[in-house]
Amino acid sequence: MGDDVSRFEFDTQAERFDARTRLGEGAAREIASAVLEVAGVTEPRLLEVGAGTGEIGEHFCRSCRYVGIDLSAAMLKELERRVSGITAPAAPTLLVADANEPWPVPDGSVDVVFFSRVFHLLDPAHVARELERVRGSRGLTVLVGRTQRDRASVGARLRRQLLEALEDRGLSPKRGERGGGPLFDDLGARGRRIERREVATIVVERSARERLESWRTKGGLAGLDLPAEERDAVLAEVEAWARRRWHDLEAKEASIEAYTLEGAWF
Repeated sequence: MGDDVSRFEFDTQAERFDARTRLGEGAAREIASAVLEVAGVTEPRLLEVGAGTGEIGEHFCRSCRYVGIDLSAAMLKELERRVSGITAPAAPTLLVADANEPWPVPDGSVDVVFFSRVFHLLDPAHVARELERVRGSRGLTVLVGRTQRDRASVGARLRRQLLEALEDRGLSPKRGERGGGPLFDDLGARGRRIERREVATIVVERSARERLESWRTKGGLAGLDLPAEERDAVLAEVEAWARRRWHDLEAKEASIEAYTLEGAWF
């Protein structure tokens, strides 16, 4: 995050992003409700870092003074479409910004900071400095949301095979979403640690073929920016493995993913 390649990757994904990563209307509403319940502040000033296309953010906008920042202008265009016409309790503010650079919000102006499936892309030391800077007089609730997949599912097994293929080439892929454990332990020592809790479940029904094709539409793989030829070679290797394992790549499999929150108040 923070370079032109990453911005291009997310911009080109914007129109397909929800289809590939969709939480679903019910789960998105449950997640937003859980964040606000944990925060426990009336009409909080909420900053969502990595707001994306606004699947969760649109629910915040109806009860928060909401600011959403994202590296991708194309993603925020989708969010803007979602929240068009929402003016209460205040019109949402959407800003194109790199979250690994200073956040474009004033000092002391935030009650809640929320990261959904993006924290692993950020520099924790920078995040800690920005959290301290934007923390309002009522204190700050910081929450990270991420999904946990069934390790036996087709999607999880395909991803493990992808990571192995990349590592066999001497590369160092990201092995999953990183939680904020050490940072939250530090913040919690000054206030209260918010232990991980499951707040929603997501039913995902996709075939191995759909998962492979979704990787082909991305600019990178597992957090790595690869030349097109190398990316195609890796995916061809994973697809060959999948054919040996399942034969029918078109068969859909339903799996359940858990969405969890953890964080700190300080």
